[in-house]
Amino acid sequence: MAKAPRKAKTTYDKVNELDPNFTSEVYSLRDDQLNEKLASMAKHRAEIEEAKSEDVELKSLRESLKVAGETYSEPLKGIKLKTKLIVEILKDRGKA
Repeated sequence: MAKAPRKAKTTYDKVNELDPNFTSEVYSLRDDQLNEKLASMAKHRAEIEEAKSEDVELKSLRESLKVAGETYSEPLKGIKLKTKLIVEILKDRGKA
């Protein structure tokens, strides 16, 4: 028996899972208060993004991860391309 497709979660559902208090709070705010909340959140987001971009340890970890991943990513990229070529050849020959 096939599974019924899951209903896509709404933005409300996603935010409510993350922070139920926030969802109930914002629905009770006036428009001017919602605009103030947006401005405050935009400022907070900018502060977080700035801190992230200046995080030396995070940059170092990303570079280490990139170098470590190259061991696997290059051979995988080659295999994917070769596989794609074989599939295209088979399609051209009417075999796939």
